[in-house]
Amino acid sequence: MGTKVQKILFISSFFFLYLNTWSQFFPIPSGWIDVTGKEYLCNDCDSTFYSQNHFLVFKKGNYFHFKNIQTNKEFSDVNFQYLSAFDNGLAIAKFNNKFSIIDTNGNSKANFESHYAYAFSEGFARIQLGNRFTYINQKGERLLPIKYHAAYDFKNGFARVYLNGKWGFINTSGKEIIPRKYDFVWDFENGLACVMIKKDNKEFWGYIDTNGKEVIPLKYDYAFPFSEDFAIVRKGSYFNGKLYFINKSNEIVYEVEHKDIYSFKNEKACFYDEKNNKKWGYIDKNFNIVIESQFDQPAQFKNGLALVTKNNQKMYIDTAGSIVWKQ
Repeated sequence: MGTKVQKILFISSFFFLYLNTWSQFFPIPSGWIDVTGKEYLCNDCDSTFYSQNHFLVFKKGNYFHFKNIQTNKEFSDVNFQYLSAFDNGLAIAKFNNKFSIIDTNGNSKANFESHYAYAFSEGFARIQLGNRFTYINQKGERLLPIKYHAAYDFKNGFARVYLNGKWGFINTSGKEIIPRKYDFVWDFENGLACVMIKKDNKEFWGYIDTNGKEVIPLKYDYAFPFSEDFAIVRKGSYFNGKLYFINKSNEIVYEVEHKDIYSFKNEKACFYDEKNNKKWGYIDKNFNIVIESQFDQPAQFKNGLALVTKNNQKMYIDTAGSIVWKQ
């Protein structure tokens, strides 16, 4: 995959979790829309974010607030310095320079010490003290001592952790279920995680299962996580290599004709049409073009919508390519 897409995907993994927690509502400058394009306005919002279900996060000035879109009630009486997405009715908030777990009424359920904290994911929230990471449960109790130099949120029962130059995985009991021996790892998707070992300054990518067994050999020059039963791998260099879609049996199902392409989401993958108009379009899982290349900036579909840019105008499209909202 080209360097542009690689950088986008790598950087995006460090965004606040509320940017990655998708619901049926999507942010627009004046509020949110649902999958039909219906607008839900937010008075005086300076910026809006994705959040879980009908609890939506926004900012006014320097402070975070949230809104119950079903009752149209705004919880603006507390000026949160930070507010994550809600997960199963709980969010991480910071006010009066202290971190707390709050419920959907804004009530504090537990306080905890942290320099930074992320939203709950599968019952645990990642927190940071200094340059070390650990996790807390919904009571604010630490899952394990603070020790990791880097960590990601739990996904499909595992969290990737980094210490002393190597990556591995822990489970929800805090046990290192897959030893730290890799130079990089991605999250488990479809039961597999892509991992990398570096030898003589060369990267070797492959896939392991949830038992840590290397089920697809570490032989690729780059690999991305499985998504909807397919994964993108690269053979060769960034600029001159070839991209392929493989299945979980390590069979090549499609040799990519384009320079850049994203993984499948909602049965669509966006591709860069370098040969024709240097625009982005979408293919389906039969690898046929279903939305012609026309967009200057693409995005993967999430719950039926994708935020794209065309002629300097932002818009949401549905999986048929129809515009449901534009700025």
